[in-house]
Amino acid sequence: MGNGVKHIRILLSFASILALAGGCATPGGSLRLASTQSRTQYLQDFDQAFIGQDANGDIQVVLIDEPSPANTSHDQSTLHPASTPPLRQVVYLHLFWRPLSGVKADHPSAVNASIDWYITPAGSDRGADLLHYQGAAYVTVHGSGDYRTLEVRNATLTPIEIRGRMTDPIGQATLHGSITALNDGGRVIQTLADVRSLQSTPAQARANTANARLGPHPNPPAP
Repeated sequence: MGNGVKHIRILLSFASILALAGGCATPGGSLRLASTQSRTQYLQDFDQAFIGQDANGDIQVVLIDEPSPANTSHDQSTLHPASTPPLRQVVYLHLFWRPLSGVKADHPSAVNASIDWYITPAGSDRGADLLHYQGAAYVTVHGSGDYRTLEVRNATLTPIEIRGRMTDPIGQATLHGSITALNDGGRVIQTLADVRSLQSTPAQARANTANARLGPHPNPPAP
């Protein structure tokens, strides 16, 4: 890509893309997006990642990027719009089935997870301003114990809700990345309750939309 890979900083009225060096924390993750419209690539790092299971046994993962206390006041050496507060980003992955041995990510039906990506101001305006992307992906999970590693491939994202002063600088995009998640179902539930309280779409309608994006299992069990 001619524009290279850029770190995402999605602001309230425009996108300020900062080409900063840096890697993933542990736990944490790194996701790369490529806009299908502008062909621009973006990189977003997350310094928190948690994994758990819901009541049905489905795997749930959240990645969190939020401003540290040191970043809540702008550095005078960096230019920022005066009205732009720091942003909080949460990515939610819901795995509906685990890949079977031999199933490849390039299989046309190799999609086993839904994705929701929420971007809000970190301050008191977060209920009024929201940018929400949604899509589907093929996700593999490895390891056991306190930490799990995940690979996200064959993913697509589309903006489905743009509220208040937020704008969408990316449009439809493809996505891939890697995650190291701490096994902490309580943090997953807490984070999901927080971001879902900001949405205007009813919970069942969101679930129906997510399920509709998923293809069938490439190797379904025999009846």
